[in-house]
Amino acid sequence: MKRTKSELADDRPKRAKHNPAPRDFHVEESPKTPGRKPKLSEPLKFCLKLVQDIAKKYYAYSWPFLAPVDAVALNLPDYHTRIKHPMDFGTIRQKLEDGMYKKPSEFESDVKLVFDNCFHYNPPTLEVYQMAKHVEAIFKSKYQQLPSSLPHLESRLPSSSDSDSDSETEAKKKKEREREKEREKEKSRKRKKLEEDSGKKKRMKSRDSNSEGEESDDENPTIKKLKKELRTVSSQLSTVLEAVRDRFLDL
Repeated sequence: MKRTKSELADDRPKRAKHNPAPRDFHVEESPKTPGRKPKLSEPLKFCLKLVQDIAKKYYAYSWPFLAPVDAVALNLPDYHTRIKHPMDFGTIRQKLEDGMYKKPSEFESDVKLVFDNCFHYNPPTLEVYQMAKHVEAIFKSKYQQLPSSLPHLESRLPSSSDSDSDSETEAKKKKEREREKEREKEKSRKRKKLEEDSGKKKRMKSRDSNSEGEESDDENPTIKKLKKELRTVSSQLSTVLEAVRDRFLDL
């Protein structure tokens, strides 16, 4: 007796159903769309392009500075003790893309930190020191071409450090103006004193000359008498000489 397919299927042992085992997985964040990227000013766009060029065009010299220093892999146990604020071009690029810099001077400060850290930790005899010098020279040359920005883009969010700096500058200018006023007052006092001293000297000279005239009027009577006798003798001599001359002419 033949059995049908349905009867055979019913007689098969059923397989137990098992739910799939849970799997660990990571859902990657969707890439940022262009509309979500922070809008950079023209100077900051220039800075981003400059970092990209340093990483690509000058890779032969810049590669040690493109990522954070791995102190463990490089066997540098004292690196983070001596370098308090590590910095690299990869971090700088990320900060630019995330809009963390408000103005180019903040970007320039981080770039300078990359080189300063290298010069501080490494002696000049090491190749990495010379590579940093080379990249630094390239950066300074390129950074001089930084375009200017509009005030509303560059100074939209002034930092507290800028405000403090402006306050210190204003205070210094105020102190300098006060010192200048004091110097002018001192000069005026000195001029006035010189004029007073000069006037006193003139008055003293005038008194001296007057006293001399008075002394000449109040000469000693004996001297006056002698002068008078001398004038008389002189007159008599003149008379005698004229008489002698007239007699000589008559001869």
